[in-house]
Amino acid sequence: MSFHKPKKDQCLICHNYNTMIETGNTDEAVKRIYTEHQQRKVRGREEKQIDKEIAKNDKSYQAVTFDLEAVLPTPCSLVSQVYYKRKLSCYNLSFYSLGDNKGTCYLWNETEGERGSCEVASCLHKYITSLPPYVRHISFYSDNCMGQNRNKFVAAALLYSVKVNKHINIIDQKYLETGHTHMECDSMHAAIEHAKRKTNIYIPSQWDTVIHMARRNNPYVVIPLKYWDILDFKSLQKENYKNMEQNKKGEKVRWREIKQLQFRKETPNIIYYKYSFREEFNEIACKVVTRGRQKLVDNLAVSSKYKERLPITEAKKADLLSLCQSGIIPADCVQFYKSLPTKKGKKDRLPEPDVEEQDQDSD
Repeated sequence: MSFHKPKKDQCLICHNYNTMIETGNTDEAVKRIYTEHQQRKVRGREEKQIDKEIAKNDKSYQAVTFDLEAVLPTPCSLVSQVYYKRKLSCYNLSFYSLGDNKGTCYLWNETEGERGSCEVASCLHKYITSLPPYVRHISFYSDNCMGQNRNKFVAAALLYSVKVNKHINIIDQKYLETGHTHMECDSMHAAIEHAKRKTNIYIPSQWDTVIHMARRNNPYVVIPLKYWDILDFKSLQKENYKNMEQNKKGEKVRWREIKQLQFRKETPNIIYYKYSFREEFNEIACKVVTRGRQKLVDNLAVSSKYKERLPITEAKKADLLSLCQSGIIPADCVQFYKSLPTKKGKKDRLPEPDVEEQDQDSD
């Protein structure tokens, strides 16, 4: 008999330092990098704890963590045949409010959208819009995934959100230290993983019930998304906001190193940013593009990214229909799979990994 020691992912910097200690090699550069890394980790946690205490005592302030859950394959069943078939991918972006412990999940499948920056930005915008009118200041916490969270498209979305939501004055986006991004929203994902073991899931809409019931007290709110809900914030940024690569001093903005972004209603064309929580803000003056007449910031609009449902491969649909024919998927769910759009020649591939260190361009 012994206590179970849970597995814990270790970041590369910590791994290199521990290896150096175990082997007895001394490297001052590795020690320095590790020390600075640990300092940033502690500061990030302290910053989140401070915001959490403020949110508990001030209703006008919201501190929120958010993260994409691992892909939810559908159907989900213990029948062995399901394991060997291609499945439909479902995505869940979870928000956890630190002040009142409320959880909100935005759920969609691969025919309604992908899981890139536009999808994340659309969920952020929807979440901000859904907040009660007494909320004035929001602080978001996330990991450092460049393709989803830390890029100029999400920045453009938050800049847009602080303008169009009349009751919001300030939005902060804060990034925890790479390799140490465990957040309260991760407990939501653990609860969902536990809940799905107790039931079979045959179509994406059934995830709504599983997620909603994953926590008995104060159940999670589930908001299904359709393709028209995904807004094209990439086009908004490219067509309207320029000069996001340099700050007001003419220095290059190192997007990969940013720890905090801030957006203020009083300065609608300026993005404030920090490379450390302890330093002063730098400023990015976003130029609003003019075409003929002067374009007013208040008139900016965002259109839907997709005009119709996204197709899956013919092979994947064939696998799903074969599960219907074998009776593994119940008869009342068959019509959903028959209605899935396909595209000839479309290549089947695994979903992009949701990792912080993936090598993606800053946009």
